[in-house]
Amino acid sequence: MKARSAISISVLLGTDHHPFSRLVTWADTWAAAHPADSVTVQYGHSFAPSVAVGHSFLSPRDLDEVVGSSDIVITHGGPASISSARAAGHLPLVLARDPRLGEHVDDHQQRFARWSGERSLINCVDSVPELDRRVDELQNLDGTRIGSPAQNTVSDDAVGRIPRLLAKARAAADWSSPGAPVALHVTGLPPSAFGPQLSALKAADGVLVLGDVGSVWEEGIVADSLCSCGVSFSECDFWIRTGETAFGGWDKVDLDRVNGLRKSLQTTRNLALSALPFQTPALRRKISAYTGYYQAMYQAARDITGARMLVCLDRDSALAIALSHNREIDVRMLRVTANGRESGTDAGTPRNGEKGPLFASLDPEAARMRHIPHGTVTYSEFVDGKTGGMRIDSSTSDVTSASTVPQSQHLLLRRASR
Repeated sequence: MKARSAISISVLLGTDHHPFSRLVTWADTWAAAHPADSVTVQYGHSFAPSVAVGHSFLSPRDLDEVVGSSDIVITHGGPASISSARAAGHLPLVLARDPRLGEHVDDHQQRFARWSGERSLINCVDSVPELDRRVDELQNLDGTRIGSPAQNTVSDDAVGRIPRLLAKARAAADWSSPGAPVALHVTGLPPSAFGPQLSALKAADGVLVLGDVGSVWEEGIVADSLCSCGVSFSECDFWIRTGETAFGGWDKVDLDRVNGLRKSLQTTRNLALSALPFQTPALRRKISAYTGYYQAMYQAARDITGARMLVCLDRDSALAIALSHNREIDVRMLRVTANGRESGTDAGTPRNGEKGPLFASLDPEAARMRHIPHGTVTYSEFVDGKTGGMRIDSSTSDVTSASTVPQSQHLLLRRASR
């Protein structure tokens, strides 16, 4: 019998904060039993492998190199990981996270994996023993490779748009991690100015409108304001689950620390410095601590609803610029002006000590320096559903069906609106 050739295997766990020990353990077990094979694991927030080669996270370039040179690609059920594998010409083996084992918040990965398997976009496996069997079958064949990336263009229309607002990617210097929540920050006018005109966004498949997330600390936790679903913040099941998933409960959030970090970052000097390519170590620490709260909240909201995009409303771009420093958030920005003119006095009135008009005029330049995909539209264009060249995908072939996102968008309203 001809001796079996060594093979290379890559295992992708994405960026979800839940541990996925089963898949890491499988990789170590396989690597130990087949020492000639090259097994590489992108393990995210799980424990690092002890036998296989491990990387917590990989840049897009490194990820493409690892996946592109592999014979067999195995992923969790995250759409971004699956998309990366297919873009490299693989029909990946997918073992979805199981919420019963604490691997995810719910079963939407399992549902998505079944959906993709039924359309021959992946090879779905339901257990570690089945994964062993499938890899054993593939090792003497062509692995999971099914052709060049160019040959996958048509079939990947259903998966390759996961999740993105712009075709334009973040520049290499400021890339976001694969699978990071996509957050569109709509800036330029007070959140209250949009009101019912958000229908164009709400109608898009897989989109969850969160509203003025910058006020969630005071308006939500402290003031217990009304949610658009009709109940108060403390009684809304979505916000309750988001707080529990992100922080172990909203009562665990140190509001004094959050407010202190925000006030420090919103000084004129720090607003300007945060847009530059480089910051002082002290400023980087503040930005990291502050944006960590939003990272946890966005990941929880995405995982709970299955949304492919979160829409947030900001008076100015300060929050979006700060979040662009956090690679676990894929931030995008759409500036809405007052019907063709910079909204200066309309949208830039200072709030809580912010220097609104000055910083608002720097929005496009700040977004460019931070490599944030961005666009600008007038208010009337936004109401008409135009997005300045930015695409919000409402195709039924998108990875998330509309039923997985609550019909009532959880837009946090202000106390005064009760």
